Amino acid sequence: MRLGSNSYDVQRTEAIGQAPMKTPPPNQIRCTVTFLDNTSYHFEIEKNSLGIVLLEKVFNYLEIIEKDYFGLVFIAVDNSSTQQKKWLDPSKNLRKQMICPPYQLFFRVKFYVRDPNRLRDEFTRFQFYQQVRQNLEEGRLPCNEGSLALLASYVVQAEVGDFEDKTHGMARTCLCYKIQFATLPDDFSDRVAELHQLHIGQTPDIAEQNFLDHARRLEMYGMDVYDGRDANLLPIEIGVGAVGIKVFHEGIKMNEYAWARIRKLSFKKKQFQVLVANEDGI
Repeated sequence: MRLGSNSYDVQRTEAIGQAPMKTPPPNQIRCTVTFLDNTSYHFEIEKNSLGIVLLEKVFNYLEIIEKDYFGLVFIAVDNSSTQQKKWLDPSKNLRKQMICPPYQLFFRVKFYVRDPNRLRDEFTRFQFYQQVRQNLEEGRLPCNEGSLALLASYVVQAEVGDFEDKTHGMARTCLCYKIQFATLPDDFSDRVAELHQLHIGQTPDIAEQNFLDHARRLEMYGMDVYDGRDANLLPIEIGVGAVGIKVFHEGIKMNEYAWARIRKLSFKKKQFQVLVANEDGI
């Protein structure tokens, strides 16, 4: 299954969709994992297996070498019927974490690096590209319209190729990329098409690298965001990512704590405290 940029195993992918679904043996359960390219695969494991068993099956299927960056996400429903994203714990029984079937999980980047282009393995970098692209599409990587147009132009170059004539290029741009904004200027597609023309000759690999190089500089790159309240009970958003912890209020960054400055993290029930060193390291 290990393939490069913009390549996929047609025979295997079609077999997944066409193969009849057989009932797993009584001592096994079926887990369906959706990958970052939106294809899925069914894995069967022993009923009492730990999460690591499924993780290793997924890593082997994808031929992932740098495993530490990735994980499996599932959607849990609490007592109030609220849906919550949770990471599968490799050390715990899978069925006790997910409670009941269907066992549907999603392969995702769990730990981001500051500069994904410096990752050693090409396929790892491609997974990061797919994840960041998805974050942008789904509105989890907010940015201004200029940055969005530039990122979209790299996506089109990587996944469609060189710009041809203006009309054809603009149409392909609109079809190739989902936009996170509810409304955009009428000339947005023109702006993407103009930028797309500047990338003529870039291979998919180079376009993906340029996409990642720009995306990693965005404020919310690699951030998992959680709602909270500060000491004055004002609503805030807490972002946790590769560079450290960022605190936002109504979309404006209020504080940023680099991991190198954080001396201690502690929590008690719903209270979370961060002990940060000053500029002198004290």
